Amino acid sequence: MIPRVPILLPVLFPLLQAILLAGAPLAAQQAEGVLTVSGQGQVAVAPDMVTITVGVETEAETADAALAANNAAMNRVFALLEAEGIDARDLQTSRFSVNPVWDNSRAAAGRPLSVRGFAVANLLNVTLRDLPRLGPVLDALVDSGANQVQGVRFAVADPAPHLDRARALAVAEAMRKARLYADAAGVRLGALLALEEAGARRAGPLAMEARLMADSVPLAEGELTISAEVTLRYAIAP
Repeated sequence: MIPRVPILLPVLFPLLQAILLAGAPLAAQQAEGVLTVSGQGQVAVAPDMVTITVGVETEAETADAALAANNAAMNRVFALLEAEGIDARDLQTSRFSVNPVWDNSRAAAGRPLSVRGFAVANLLNVTLRDLPRLGPVLDALVDSGANQVQGVRFAVADPAPHLDRARALAVAEAMRKARLYADAAGVRLGALLALEEAGARRAGPLAMEARLMADSVPLAEGELTISAEVTLRYAIAP
């Protein structure tokens, strides 16, 4: 005979009621949806500094002769930059190389290649923090013997304040979109659950080609763009 276990309703009912009440907030939380939106902000900034890559390339029959000619020309470049008041912290060697120069004419005749000389290249990154001086400095560099001008890159010395403006614009745009979506969907926009910066891009150097003219170097610095992107997550409820 199977023993009968008494059902203690007065004890079980309060216990079940407590369990159901404890799960009620979780169920309500799960009933709420989440709205995820992103926003982007951009700020146009006029550059206030520029970096140019200049230098000297020389060629001679021997490596020693090519190096000596290059050193003499680069010493004139450094002297010119010092006379222009360019600070040492704004000068940085970007490339130095010594390479053989091959005589390719022998290959056409089916003969082995031969070295007909050596080429030495010495390139220097020069940063100017006074944009109006760019043209005159380039002219003076070419006159001093610089025969390599490979790029002109405009930038912003202190992008942080502009980046903060772009971030504020990105948040405002994301909030506007969240309110728009909530109204269109007929739901209530709840608390902000998360704010994440999806990406921020400082104004990188704007590269331009410098065309050397006989009398001056005409260049236009234009504007740089600093951008930021954020993602917001809101709780929503019907």
